[in-house]
Amino acid sequence: FWLKFVIKQPCRIAHPSASTVISADTQVPRRAMLRASVLFFAAWALGSEAHMVYQQKIPNGARVIRNGVPWFAVGHKKADTGSGAGENDFGEAFERAGFTWTKELCQADSDGDGQSNGLELGDPDCVWKVGATPARTEHISHPGFADSTSAAAAGDAGEIDKDAARRPAGALVAALAAAVAAARSL
Repeated sequence: FWLKFVIKQPCRIAHPSASTVISADTQVPRRAMLRASVLFFAAWALGSEAHMVYQQKIPNGARVIRNGVPWFAVGHKKADTGSGAGENDFGEAFERAGFTWTKELCQADSDGDGQSNGLELGDPDCVWKVGATPARTEHISHPGFADSTSAAAAGDAGEIDKDAARRPAGALVAALAAAVAAARSL
């Protein structure tokens, strides 16, 4: 389990000005690992919060799937973090649109796969507004990669998921809940 950490490889770590040396048999106390883990999750959550802000500015921003993988950083080339990953074609178009869901951005086909950004994100008629439930909340694909297309047909709104706005934001909530549960178990 990740809270138990023992340096197993023979090593000796010391800074010239340090009075403490970490050797091969040093064990890191559980509380220290817990603190480090909580700090890691907090830093991860703050970085993820930026993606959540942008996710709310596009329809189904938290539901984007590419080849079966949830893609939380929709405008970036990496699924879980945009840090150092660069923007994909949709991300560049979204930035040019002032990070706003416009009719032009909706009608565009940023990744060149033959489906508009709106179709891929569940707003085939380009009428979605921030805070509203999109026309379709299923068969969401990634508008920044041509290898990700929606099974929905143009003009097909599909079933509206009326409970979508009440559900938590997925992986972030699960990770924070796991960190809290681990802290309580100590």
